[in-house]
Amino acid sequence: MLSTMWRVVLPLFPYLLLLLASPVSAAGFEFPVRSFLQGKPVTSDDLEYSIRLGGRLHVDSNNHEGVFNNAGGGGHDSDIFIRRGRLSISGYATSDWQYRFQAVLEKDADNDVSDAYVIYKGFGPKFWLRIGKQKEDLGLEWLTSSNTITTIERSAATRAFSHIRSEGVTVVGRHRDLSYNIGVHKNDYTENTKAVLTGRMVKRMINEERDVFQFGGGFSYREGNRGNINIRPEQREIAAIDRIDSGDISSDEGWVFNIESMTIQDNWHLSGELYYAEYRGKETAAPWGGYVMAGYFLTGEKRLYDDLHGRFAGVTPSGDKGAVELYSRLTWLDLADNGQGNKASILTTGVNWYLGPRLRLMLNYVHAEYDKPPAGLTDDGVGLTGDTSGDAIAARLQFWY
Repeated sequence: MLSTMWRVVLPLFPYLLLLLASPVSAAGFEFPVRSFLQGKPVTSDDLEYSIRLGGRLHVDSNNHEGVFNNAGGGGHDSDIFIRRGRLSISGYATSDWQYRFQAVLEKDADNDVSDAYVIYKGFGPKFWLRIGKQKEDLGLEWLTSSNTITTIERSAATRAFSHIRSEGVTVVGRHRDLSYNIGVHKNDYTENTKAVLTGRMVKRMINEERDVFQFGGGFSYREGNRGNINIRPEQREIAAIDRIDSGDISSDEGWVFNIESMTIQDNWHLSGELYYAEYRGKETAAPWGGYVMAGYFLTGEKRLYDDLHGRFAGVTPSGDKGAVELYSRLTWLDLADNGQGNKASILTTGVNWYLGPRLRLMLNYVHAEYDKPPAGLTDDGVGLTGDTSGDAIAARLQFWY
């Protein structure tokens, strides 16, 4: 079910189009509706203002058993569903301001709006301000768009230690071979109203046409009770249970540290991240985890690179038959430091077929091995002490504009 807000807004959409189609005397041009609906930027005659409609649709098919389906007794289960449905509007207003608004249209989404921010660029490229609801800048994989991540799901380590989008103010900058971010955000997992501080810096050792190498790291500090870490094992859950779980942490404050590295060498790309956390309170918990990943293009393409933000970008096929990419990722996660949680290692391997720069077919095989958690640890009342391994196959049709 769509939220009440969208039940009100969506019926008004045709009237918005009529408004956009009418002459806009202040900007001095007539709005080209067809170009707008096709996702093409529409600019004013003086090039001072622009607006662009964007969106994405990720349709997934999942099949899994064992530890992926503890809630179903470990047997086989499958589903087809819309993993992501997004609609966005973005653009610029004079050379100093950019804006972005993105609505979430999936069923049962936690939030109606994922992005709602403006960027002020008036201080120059060394010092931009991003204000509003946004991602916290911690981790290469987290900052890479879901449209351009290599695998269907991000690693369990990234999900465990990176944070969801939240309201805040971030300084975004680039100076020569450095990209850096530091932001103050609203706390996302506690009612504590004290702010969160998150930062990241990466340095490009090599940044050439076919070769890139960067190294960096980040941190995040926040006060309040972390509660627990509760992560799906790199497969979108069907029964909404089956987790890698830390048990109760009961912290008063927490630090997360990250180191990361990535390289693009012609047809190859390699990346890896390591996370370490300390949550302090009545007891201290120090969970950690990371991943390493490698990919190779059979058809000769290379991963594109966003050197402003220091992250992977998309892929442009070089031939009419598209680009084919093979890849594997190994993830490990240890949430058992406080004597309550469990550990896991997860292998994801797969193939991507890029039919165009904005259309992709994906196929993943995922194998997970768990340490059995202590008896009594549950997620929504379902025990996590059943199967300790499992296999999954996931497929995705992905389109964005």
